[in-house]
Amino acid sequence: MKKFFLFFSFLILFFVSSCQTPTTTTTTINAWFNDSNLKLINCDTTNSLTGVDNWYKDAVFYHIWIKAFNDSNNDGIGDLNGITQKLDYLNDNDPNTNTDLAINAIWLSPVFECSYKGSNMHGYDTTDYYKINSSFGTEADLINLLKEAHKRGIRVIFDFVPNHTSNNNQWFIDSRNNANNKRDWFIWDKSPSNSWQFAWGGGSWSNVWHSYNGSYYYAAFDSSMPDLNFNNIDVRTETANILIYWFNKGFDGARLDAVRYLFEDGPGLAADRPMTHEYCKQLRTVTEKYKLAGYSKMMVGEIWTDASTIKNYYGDGTNELNMCFNFPLAYQISNAVTSPSTTSINNLNNVFEVEKNTYPAGYQQAVFLSNHDNVTSRPMTQYSNNAGKVKLASAICILAPGTPFIYYGNEIGMTGLSGDDINLRQSFTWNSVTTQGQDVNSILSWNKYLIKAKLKYKSLKTGTYTRINTDNTSVLAFLRKTDTEQTFVVLNFGSSLANVNLDFSGTGITEATISQVIGTLNGDNTLVGKASNFAVNNIPSYGIRVFYIGSNSEANIATDVIN
Repeated sequence: MKKFFLFFSFLILFFVSSCQTPTTTTTTINAWFNDSNLKLINCDTTNSLTGVDNWYKDAVFYHIWIKAFNDSNNDGIGDLNGITQKLDYLNDNDPNTNTDLAINAIWLSPVFECSYKGSNMHGYDTTDYYKINSSFGTEADLINLLKEAHKRGIRVIFDFVPNHTSNNNQWFIDSRNNANNKRDWFIWDKSPSNSWQFAWGGGSWSNVWHSYNGSYYYAAFDSSMPDLNFNNIDVRTETANILIYWFNKGFDGARLDAVRYLFEDGPGLAADRPMTHEYCKQLRTVTEKYKLAGYSKMMVGEIWTDASTIKNYYGDGTNELNMCFNFPLAYQISNAVTSPSTTSINNLNNVFEVEKNTYPAGYQQAVFLSNHDNVTSRPMTQYSNNAGKVKLASAICILAPGTPFIYYGNEIGMTGLSGDDINLRQSFTWNSVTTQGQDVNSILSWNKYLIKAKLKYKSLKTGTYTRINTDNTSVLAFLRKTDTEQTFVVLNFGSSLANVNLDFSGTGITEATISQVIGTLNGDNTLVGKASNFAVNNIPSYGIRVFYIGSNSEANIATDVIN
């Protein structure tokens, strides 16, 4: 989302209100959708993947900023056909090659027609949810991309912005002109309370209420992007219809932008309201209908806040959002890798511990290092061009609990300083792929190794997380465990060679053979008699080692990193 005011203003409101100033009384809704106007679940079988339920838990996503990825027609703008041309870089569907990343899911940045088409076109100002942005191509181009991606086993999700539209959207034009029964599709008030602020705090009422023809409409981020009124059943029905329309076309899921702000109950009560959660649950019933039809669709929420608030968007673990982006983890990875210390490494570990101990069964976090917004700088910039630290951060993102989302270009060490989001949306440097592909120790090669390990070992995808005690404060070690498989990861945050003894007490692991997955087996190779002092020696600076507990017939993916 393009920033207009504050550092946190990327949180596009998923808001709702009445036409009068909202009261502080929680909204009561008797019917969520107008069923007679709700589209039918009717997937185009030629474009749609039949589903493995919960496929997203076994996925590695690649986040594509369409405008910057690959330009197929030399007009200076990346496009859908450009993505199709480069699918073999993402996954060539041949397990015997090593030229592709081998990701198995894509998140596309906003693809629908939008108002602003300047140098930092972002697409969060939608003018038509049913029309593909002409700068990116046509619906036929999109369908072709879906087909070609699906042939390679790649699922594709789209960026959905339900909170607001462009002020050039016909819905808003009709609303401001009181035409076609659209007045109540947006939030109008003749005299809004002066107690209003930004939904994230700060500012004043005039930042969010905007004058038009003797009245005011609510637009939390900018007057050019008015918020839809989700107290209106027609708005709720139409937003569900948008999901259904594109799911039927073949998309495998959607990223819900700024889902925290779906409903507001008055000034100071504009985030994480009860009806926000209820509406997410209603949307989940839509995705569950696809499951009954033999398909699997998912929703991942952008909830830029603390862990205790994110937790609530999982409901009981089965009835609200499928995944949520793990913003607290993104910050703690950055802190621990930038300035490693006992405190910063403990804080990183605590993110996983809090989730394990407080989140509902069935939750799955979406893990990332950076994205199109000002969360952090790109890793190569964040870590001052230290490739070793970039590889270490990538290892945490990919090997720790959750589904990794790799932002385009991070896998080749592209730079970008947060503060002005256009810095994070620069053109992909394809020549770096060629150069780094020839270097077994490059950032690109290490992303390939890590992805291969993630996808090969079930425990690294969905296993539990348990910290393993160490006698070296620069090392974080953790166990990933399923009912049938155990692996463990050892990470050196220090700038020098490290030796460490691991204590498996309390993990349930006692005696077993140890096999190497990533890194060099230097130290003990069995837990027999060593469960309380298992030695791992000569870990390189910012080094990454992954071990399999048991006899592993698989070949070692990579030897030690060289930094």
